[in-house]
Amino acid sequence: MHSYEERWLAGMQALPALPRILFRLRNFYDVDPAVMAQMLATETSSIALCLAEARRMIHAHSAFSAPERFPPDGGGLAVATLEQRVRQHYRAWTEQILAESGYTGTIRWPDPSEPIEADHETVATHIVATLPLVLRKAVKRSRRRGIATTELWRHIPPWRRLLRRRLNRVQREIRYSGWRPFEEWLADRVAPDRHYPDGYSIIPVRRRPLPDEEGFRPAPDGNDAPLSETQRQMQERFDSLPPLTQDAWLLFNHHGRTDEEIAQRLCISRGAARRRINRATYIVCGWRVPSLAHRLSFDIKCRWARRQRQCANVWAAFRD
Repeated sequence: MHSYEERWLAGMQALPALPRILFRLRNFYDVDPAVMAQMLATETSSIALCLAEARRMIHAHSAFSAPERFPPDGGGLAVATLEQRVRQHYRAWTEQILAESGYTGTIRWPDPSEPIEADHETVATHIVATLPLVLRKAVKRSRRRGIATTELWRHIPPWRRLLRRRLNRVQREIRYSGWRPFEEWLADRVAPDRHYPDGYSIIPVRRRPLPDEEGFRPAPDGNDAPLSETQRQMQERFDSLPPLTQDAWLLFNHHGRTDEEIAQRLCISRGAARRRINRATYIVCGWRVPSLAHRLSFDIKCRWARRQRQCANVWAAFRD
């Protein structure tokens, strides 16, 4: 990659949250500014100011100048007002989602002047506080400063499998809580059909209380709504599964439970729970179930690639 392209990408990464997301949606996902303004219930001029500010800061960074935001009398006040309002909506949505997922307690939000990453860490810390003691200790022993930003076990040596497994459980708990980072939440609100940031649809797995847990709310009765042909076929394939496989698939997809929780509830091993979930996913979606040789080959390649990344990260940590 050329040096000017690296400076351009670095300048885009260094942008504030709202201008960066709107700039990406406009230039990489072809979202019209009028649509952004309509979805955010604001004026088109505010969106135009955000895009202009993003372009100005990127060009300043590429020219080795100090990027500066718009002054209050030059459009900065409108941009700041929009940022505060969108951030308040994001915090209200986060509190509602966590309450519906069974996470009790009040979130202590940081000062609005801090970057949006501070909100991410606050939410992740709030979720971790509800986990068992052994998982909280694993987070404290991790060398990662942030919980919600990257993998917690990035600098964990490859031979610390038990600690890495616990940190993976923490990451799954955060991902299954229904909470999403500000960037994904805003992009889905502005342009839900663009599947930001990967470009393809991902079925979210969200943690919901079970009937025997506190905070359970029965789903509204939707039996009167007619099923489409695709839904009817998926239901028939699901009904053909063994009862234990059905329970494992429902606990994973509809209640957001981890492999360990599913194995403990169904009195099976963690590997058996994962195999049943994977097989049920293939059958319900109508895909061809891969053979044993294909699964072994794929698993060996993934493990080898993961070992290479782990060794590279450990070596980089020792050099630092």
